[in-house]
Amino acid sequence: MLEGGVTSPTGAGTPQGSPVSPLLANIALHVLDEAWQDEGHRWGVLVRYCDDFVVLSPTRQRAGQARLLAARVLERLGMRLHPEKSGITCLTGGGQGFAFLGFHHRKVES
Repeated sequence: MLEGGVTSPTGAGTPQGSPVSPLLANIALHVLDEAWQDEGHRWGVLVRYCDDFVVLSPTRQRAGQARLLAARVLERLGMRLHPEKSGITCLTGGGQGFAFLGFHHRKVES
């Protein structure tokens, strides 16, 4: 907060659901997008919407590398992967799939 020309910490972040939250998330996580263009594209495809993202990788090994890169970038931003919302799952062979943006994604044979 800036008051009388003096900056002081507010002690709180932006409340979830605030109208500016998506904008601030996109500004902050643009660094992740850039890291993915530079290095992460080797590990998989990044799909991001505000502060939610998934990485689609062809192998478990590449998914692990993608996770390490994402964790490293987020750490530089003072953020971290949520342990309960983060994981590596397989979509082939009847894998369990994953939830993203209100939908459950999995591969099914037609």
